[in-house]
Amino acid sequence: MLAGSSLAAQQQPRARVQQAEVSIVAIGAVARVRARYTFASNPGAVSFEYLEQPCAVVGPIRLESNGKEVPYAAEATRPWMRLHDTSAVDPGRSSLGYSISYDVKLAATDVSVPIVLPTSALTGTRRGEPIATIHAMLQWNAKVLLPRMSFVKSTRSWTARMAALPSAVRLAGAGVPNEKCWLEPKNSGGLAGIFWALVATLALWVPTYLWWANRRRDAA
Repeated sequence: MLAGSSLAAQQQPRARVQQAEVSIVAIGAVARVRARYTFASNPGAVSFEYLEQPCAVVGPIRLESNGKEVPYAAEATRPWMRLHDTSAVDPGRSSLGYSISYDVKLAATDVSVPIVLPTSALTGTRRGEPIATIHAMLQWNAKVLLPRMSFVKSTRSWTARMAALPSAVRLAGAGVPNEKCWLEPKNSGGLAGIFWALVATLALWVPTYLWWANRRRDAA
């Protein structure tokens, strides 16, 4: 899922993101994410979004522009969370950059780290030009599963350049295992609750059905 796919993106001007840079440092149960987005022209009202992931708790999120903190309004349209810049934008400004920083609590060893993305289109100056960069520094036994990233042995880091950003970076061997995270709807988007309800239903009805089928066979 790429930035620009939401309804919010269709409602606001199609501002072009000229450059995107994301860094992730995941040690223990916390991943620190820093993202920088540079717009080629004044985008007007700016919004960002991220996709909630199981066993990954995001926040708090800090937005900055030109070295100043930016106030924003949060909108929950689960599984998406949207952040709308509520500050006044100078109409004479020719370019605009944002810095976004936040922590993600990792409650599983295999977990996805959500990336806060601009809802505006992410396109380069030439078609297919890689304008997005992702760097990841992980603990020694962890690795990146998705997207495809190169491992730099000298710095023990993962890196990739691409034409668009993913909604999350999937890690293996990171975080701290916590079985309870799968039972909490706020972290799993409700899917875990549905799964366990299905398991409970099967556990109840399968033995009942087998008992009934055996009685039918004995009666015959």
